[in-house]
Amino acid sequence: MNIAHIAVLICYVIVMVAVGAWFGRAKETSSGEDFVLAGRSLPAPVLGGTMLATFVGSGSIIGAANFAYTYGLTAGLLFFSGTVTGSLILVFLARRVRERAGHTVPELFDRRYGKAVRVAGTVTILIAFIGITAYQFTGRATSSASSPRSVNSPEPSSPRC
Repeated sequence: MNIAHIAVLICYVIVMVAVGAWFGRAKETSSGEDFVLAGRSLPAPVLGGTMLATFVGSGSIIGAANFAYTYGLTAGLLFFSGTVTGSLILVFLARRVRERAGHTVPELFDRRYGKAVRVAGTVTILIAFIGITAYQFTGRATSSASSPRSVNSPEPSSPRC
C-alpha cells in the first residue's frame, strides 16, 4: 500500500467523522422512535442516502465491480447506473416518505393501498432478504475459498527437529 492510498483512507475517515459530528451535534433524543427516525429532521439528500445504503449493500457493490471487470467498463457503467438512478429517485421520494410519517415501507403501503398490499409488501421484502442473505453468504464463501490460505486449508506442517 503506497502513501497515496493511506492519504485517501485518512481523508475519508476524517470526512466521515466530520459528517457524523455535524449531524450528531447536541441533539437530544426524547424516545426510541425519535432515535430510530433521527427526529425526522434529516435533509432530503441525507435521508435518500440512508435509504439507498439500505437498498444497495456491499454485495451489490462488489458484484458490480466484478461485472465491470468481466464484461468491460461500458457494461459496468450500465450496471452502476441503477445506483445513480436510485439515488435521484430516493432523494425526491424522501420528502414524501417523511410527510407520510411511516416507519416501514409496508406501513406506507397499508396507508395508501390497504392491508392486502401491506401483507404482499411484507412477504416480498422477506423473500428479498432471503436472497440478499444468500448472496452475502455465497460471496463470503467464495472470497474465503479463493484466498491464498482459506479457512478450510490444513495448517502447514512444521519440520520436526
